[in-house]
Amino acid sequence: MVQWSASNDNATVDQTGKVTGRKAGSVTITAKDNGFTANHTMTVVDPTVHVTGVTVEPDSLSLTEGDSQQITVTVNPPNATDKAYTTSSSDPGKVAAEGTTITGVAPTTEPVTVTVRTNDGGHTDTVSVTVTARPPIGGDTTNIVGKAIVGKAVL
Repeated sequence: MVQWSASNDNATVDQTGKVTGRKAGSVTITAKDNGFTANHTMTVVDPTVHVTGVTVEPDSLSLTEGDSQQITVTVNPPNATDKAYTTSSSDPGKVAAEGTTITGVAPTTEPVTVTVRTNDGGHTDTVSVTVTARPPIGGDTTNIVGKAIVGKAVL
């Protein structure tokens, strides 16, 4: 039976001879059988697939105070090793950004920018957010003092 081994932890080799790269660098794979030895030195390349960009949709939002909406974040390429990202608001007192959830906190006079930034490469895309005031519950409450509702009871 063939005995397989790797010279360091850059790669592993199982008992069928299948080699799996673990980290970049050189490794020598050795096979021993009935007093014979064979060595093969190989180079393991970095398996990391780096982020090339990020897109956010939609590119603008109009929210009512207190409402939230989801954005879609796409990190490219799809097989990137580290797809993690952070979201931040240029004015958290007006617009909150938590992951893919954007919340209108208070009315805005100018659009607030929400930025999505990838951990790998620092690629960014933005969403422009405006927030309008929530209308009062029950509609217009002005001029209701002094009015009464008069009705008839039906038996």
